[in-house]
Amino acid sequence: MRIVASKYFRYGMDDPRRDRGLREVAAALPLERILVETDAPLLAPEGYRGRRNEPAYVVKVLELVASLRAIEVEALAARLTRNFDELFGPDLSTVVEEPS
Repeated sequence: MRIVASKYFRYGMDDPRRDRGLREVAAALPLERILVETDAPLLAPEGYRGRRNEPAYVVKVLELVASLRAIEVEALAARLTRNFDELFGPDLSTVVEEPS
């Protein structure tokens, strides 16, 4: 599969019961063009189906994409953080404590 990308692609959870090739696409996209998200509140990850989806489940999406690409979760997380920073700017990914 050849994919030429000049934009970013987001990957959330898919429903493996309805194979639409999304996992193959997630495995083939250029790493520097991927972002992950949860599609909250719909389509919770496997193991959480039937429950309300939460933004915290983005880790499950990250783990799925890492397994599809056969890379370490930490390496993928670092690359996707860099993608986010390049798209939105590093100020948005920095955690800022609120004054007490």
